[in-house]
Amino acid sequence: MKEERNIITMNEFGNVVMPKDIQATAMSEWELCELFNVTAPTIRAGIKTLCKNGILNE
Repeated sequence: MKEERNIITMNEFGNVVMPKDIQATAMSEWELCELFNVTAPTIRAGIKTLCKNGILNE
């Protein structure tokens, strides 16, 4: 049985919509780029900074 994957979205008013089960949230690099309207190197730099500051674990 395949586990359901949740993603974070943004509605037409710019509000961020979070899934109820945030622990099951997994997004690809492409999905993150689309959500924040940035390029992949920007996403990678942001993730690297979050890891370096101890906010996010790889």
